[in-house]
Amino acid sequence: MLMLRELAWLDVDPMQCEAKLFGGGNMFPRCLPAHSPTVGEQNGECAHRLLRTHGISVVSESLFGEGHRQIIFDVASGHVWVRQTKPVTFGIEESA
Repeated sequence: MLMLRELAWLDVDPMQCEAKLFGGGNMFPRCLPAHSPTVGEQNGECAHRLLRTHGISVVSESLFGEGHRQIIFDVASGHVWVRQTKPVTFGIEESA
């Protein structure tokens, strides 16, 4: 993993780091079977496993659900503002 290589190059122990996870929303909820995990869900679970494996604690997260997220990240402070937006249907009508 690129991040771990960079941390090693900088001589930073990954367990000194904290993670904030965002994303994994289902952008097209009406296009996929309800019982199958979405790519976003798989990515979010993989991120959790990798971080846990390397001892990196998750201090904030906004994962999954429907739609996409708009994120503002202040690099200087580490603060993150997130807003989740529901998906647009583009004229797809739900069946009765």
